[in-house]
Amino acid sequence: MILRLKFYFAAFLLTLSVSSQTAENNYLLFEEDSVLINTENTLLLRSIAENTTDTLGVDDDFNSNNISLVTSFNKPYVVSKSGGMVWSVNRSGLRRIDNSFDHKMASNSNVFVHRDTIFKFGGYGYWSNRNFLTFFSTTSREWEYYKVNPKTYLPPAVNDAVGVYHNGQFYFDGGVTIDPYNGVTYIPSNNVWRFDFSNKTWKDLGVTNFKVSTYSEYVDIGDGMVLVRNEKAGSSSNSYLLDYVSNTISEIDPIPYYIRINNRLVANDSIYNIRGDVFFGVSLDDFTSNKISTKNLYLDSNSLFKNLSRIVGFTLIFVLITLIYFYRQNRNRPRPTETGIVVNREHYSLNPNELIILNLLLYNKNVTSKTIADKIRDPKLSLAQNNKIKLDLIASTDKKVSRALGINRFIHTRKSVRDKREIIYFTPNRKEFVL
Repeated sequence: MILRLKFYFAAFLLTLSVSSQTAENNYLLFEEDSVLINTENTLLLRSIAENTTDTLGVDDDFNSNNISLVTSFNKPYVVSKSGGMVWSVNRSGLRRIDNSFDHKMASNSNVFVHRDTIFKFGGYGYWSNRNFLTFFSTTSREWEYYKVNPKTYLPPAVNDAVGVYHNGQFYFDGGVTIDPYNGVTYIPSNNVWRFDFSNKTWKDLGVTNFKVSTYSEYVDIGDGMVLVRNEKAGSSSNSYLLDYVSNTISEIDPIPYYIRINNRLVANDSIYNIRGDVFFGVSLDDFTSNKISTKNLYLDSNSLFKNLSRIVGFTLIFVLITLIYFYRQNRNRPRPTETGIVVNREHYSLNPNELIILNLLLYNKNVTSKTIADKIRDPKLSLAQNNKIKLDLIASTDKKVSRALGINRFIHTRKSVRDKREIIYFTPNRKEFVL
C-alpha cells in the first residue's frame, strides 16, 4: 500500500474541517491553526504555523486519563468521563463551566455530541453500570437525564463500549456489564445497540461479530465508521473498517506500525500524526480503499428475517417443484385399473383373468403355479383344460404388459427350491407400478 503523506501548513489549515467528534478523541482542531492534544496529566496546544507547543493550565480536578475532547457550537470542550466536570478551552487554559462534581459514577462512559449538545451514555461507578443517556444543560450547567420513549426496550448497563454517533443515531458495540450478584465481576456484552434520537427509542441490532482486542488501536473516522488495528502497538497486521450504519466489517490492508491511529485527529478525510516537529496527514482512502473481505458486523434481525424469508421461499419453491416432478412421474408410471393398465396416461385393456394374474404378480414377490391355477380354475373343465388355459393366460398377460411397458419380458419363471416340479412366477418390474 502506497501512503500519500500530506504536510499541512497554517494557510491550508484555515480550510480544514473536522469530520467527526468521537467520545474518545485525544486530538482536536483548535481555532483552525492549532491542535489540542490530551497527554498524560497535561493538555497541550500545538501551533502548526509557528511549530510551537504550549502547555495549558489545568486545575486539580483534571485527569487526562478519563476525559474526552469534543466540539460544541464550534468551540472545544473537555468532558470528564467519570464525573460531571466540563471545561471550556482557550489559549490561556481551561475553565470549569459546570455546577457538578467528580461523582465517579460514569467511568469509561461514551461521550458524544448531538446537535451541539454534549451527551453521555453508560459508565461504571460504585459496583454498577449505567444504561441511560444524560446531557449537559447549558442552562443549569448540570447533567440532566434524557427522557426516552417509555415503550422502548432498554439496553444493558455497560461501560467501556465502542460508541459512534452519526446523523441522529448513536451506536454502541460490546463493552462489559457487571455481575448483579457480586458487583465486581465483569461480563462481556456481545450485542450492538442503536439509539434513534428522532423517536427516542433503543434497538438491539444483534450479536456483534467483532471483538476489539485489549491492545487494539481504533478511531472514529466519521459517518458511523471506525478504523481498527487489532494488535499491539508496533504490529502491522489485522486492520479492519467497521461500518455500523451499513452493518459491515471489512478486513483492509495492514496499517503500518509508524502510523498511530488511536484517538487521533481525523479531519479533511485524513488522519493526522505528529512525529518530532513534523505534523502530517495520511489520506483515509489509503487505508480503506482495498477491502480484502467483508461480512456483517452484527447479526441484523432485519437482514436475518430477509435471509430467512429467502431461504423459506426457496425451500417452498424447491418443495413445490419436487412435488410437481414426483406427481408427474407418478402420473406417467404404470398402474393397474379395473379394465387393464395405464402407462404414460395410455390405457391397455386386459381381460378379467389376465387382470387376476397381473395383480398376483404385482402384490406378491413370488407366485406359485398352483396359486394361479386356483384363481382361474373353471370347475366345469378338466385339469388338463384348466392347465392349458392357465398357460395361455400367462403368455397373453406377459405379451400385453410387456408391449405396454416397452420391454421384452414382463413375467419371469424359476423352479421352486422346495419342489423342483413346481414353477414360481415373478416380475422384476413390480416396483415400477403405482399400486
